[in-house]
Amino acid sequence: MFKPEDITIYVPFYNTWQTIPPCIDGIIKQSVQPGRMLLIDDGSEPPFAGSKEKLEVIRAPENKGLASARNTALENCVTPLIASLDSDVVPEKDWLENLLEAMNSNQNISGAGGKLSEYYQDTLGDRWRAVHMAQHWGDKAFLNPRFIYGANNIFKTEALRSIGGYSASLRTNYEDMSLSETLYAKGHSLFYTPSAKAYHLRRDTEESILQGFWKWYHAKGLTAGEFNSGDGLIDRIERVNFGIFRYRYDMDLNAERKDFLELDSLIPWVFCALDLQLANKTANIQVPEFPSTKLFSRLPENSRGLFLKIIPETKKPSRKETWHDEYINKFNLCLHKYDWK
Repeated sequence: MFKPEDITIYVPFYNTWQTIPPCIDGIIKQSVQPGRMLLIDDGSEPPFAGSKEKLEVIRAPENKGLASARNTALENCVTPLIASLDSDVVPEKDWLENLLEAMNSNQNISGAGGKLSEYYQDTLGDRWRAVHMAQHWGDKAFLNPRFIYGANNIFKTEALRSIGGYSASLRTNYEDMSLSETLYAKGHSLFYTPSAKAYHLRRDTEESILQGFWKWYHAKGLTAGEFNSGDGLIDRIERVNFGIFRYRYDMDLNAERKDFLELDSLIPWVFCALDLQLANKTANIQVPEFPSTKLFSRLPENSRGLFLKIIPETKKPSRKETWHDEYINKFNLCLHKYDWK
């Protein structure tokens, strides 16, 4: 049976100055105290200089990304269990106690994740995030969820080391899903327990939320090389961008969340624009102007205004490539196929 002192808890931190104090306070006030508490400062400027009475700070000389920070914690862990909270998350007092109980009640599992709820739901962006970017699997405990969210979890240290830890190339997200997929592929089992509750302190507006949502889906594409060619970008239009739009739009339409529908309708437009910007930045390929003037006229005037707040600038390519027209044509075909209005 594992004991509280068998746990190292860590927080990956990068310039989240407003939310880190309540996060640390929530850890210190846990009903069971871990053997060790680490803050992994991933190159913040200025360096983290908060209270260090119960908290060991390990600082990276430069920002290397979320997966790298998690691996630093794993490298410095000497306990059989390692737990994690993100720096914009506040746990309930019995959060760690309930994760520990889950590990002790299921001796064959290699990790467990708790329920993360959105604390703020004041703006349209906040409310949309609470529905479409929920980081939990509901109100019932069960074995082998699709994956364990990175913001709120506990693992057997040796299980993570046996698969080489987190994929260091994943700087901002998807590192949690990738880790879970690797564990499953190696025969490990995971567990979801909604009794381990924590609260996400993120705030969003209607201008910011879709950019954050897009980040959930770009990392896997980067790993697969989808942003390195016109063919890869064209393939994402229907398979990813319109597929996600149709699923979310139908969900909100059926639930009569009418205030969400404009944001839903902008998903393929915003995702395609951000896909192209990322391809230009990371692979240095010439991308088409998106949306074109003719294409942009298909958006209602109010949605055009919101799009320009989300995507304030689209650059014209210095040269036109043969696949540019194909990209715009494919987007137009998807507008018709998915009955976009």
